[in-house]
Amino acid sequence: PKAADFVNFMKSSGSQLADLQFRQRTQILQQKITEKITKAIKPPTDKELQAYYQKNRKQFGSPESRTLQVILNSDKAKAQAGLDAVESGQSWASATKKFSNDPTTKDTGGVLRDVQKGQGEKAFDDAVFAAKQGEIVGPIKTSSGWYVFRVSKVVPEDIQPFSKVKAQLSTQLASETQQKTLTKFGLDYQKRWKKTTECVKRATVPD
Repeated sequence: PKAADFVNFMKSSGSQLADLQFRQRTQILQQKITEKITKAIKPPTDKELQAYYQKNRKQFGSPESRTLQVILNSDKAKAQAGLDAVESGQSWASATKKFSNDPTTKDTGGVLRDVQKGQGEKAFDDAVFAAKQGEIVGPIKTSSGWYVFRVSKVVPEDIQPFSKVKAQLSTQLASETQQKTLTKFGLDYQKRWKKTTECVKRATVPD
């Protein structure tokens, strides 16, 4: 704010005017180079935005989930007996206690909530999401044992359409591209100039 403040700062920091001017010039150069690089970056195309959206649809809402009633047993015969029991009218809670050895669901009546596609083994996953609500399926072989299940509830996916997230996606991808481009420039810049720079060991710094 005042000339005296500047003089005191120079004394306390041990700086010379040339140091400050050099530092300021460097910052302005960096700013100008950054502006030049980012100005040359083309905005993402509709095709690129669509591709990103399709690959990352789950980010824009919640996928379909299902609540199951399950019986799991390492012995196929016991799993089959569980299937026969529920098909004959026995309650899932009762059949689970008698025929399931799954510690996760045995004491909850066999209820398994919020199951989403891709969370389980392929054979079980495929069977769960191919089943209709209320349908009893099994036994299905998995590495954990044999599953018998019924889909008790289906919560449909709730994903925002592409048209609603297009502007957000465009900004996001443009920012990511800009960051990658600047990072690459910085690495190339350092590599190029370090080759032509000699620095005594005691004066070497990371940059």
